[in-house]
Amino acid sequence: MDLVHLSDALLNHLTDLVPYLQFVAATGGAVAVVRRATRAGRRYLRDRRSRTDVGN
Repeated sequence: MDLVHLSDALLNHLTDLVPYLQFVAATGGAVAVVRRATRAGRRYLRDRRSRTDVGN
């Protein structure tokens, strides 16, 4: 196997990995969005509770 065939084989494997890597990146991005939304929701509830507890 010469260098050209080896390079072609390597490129074929890399192009097969691209959709998988895109999926992993998108999933990681979605997880980050959910985590941020969860943290924001917790902060909102905590602040809301602290405001209502002051009057009681």
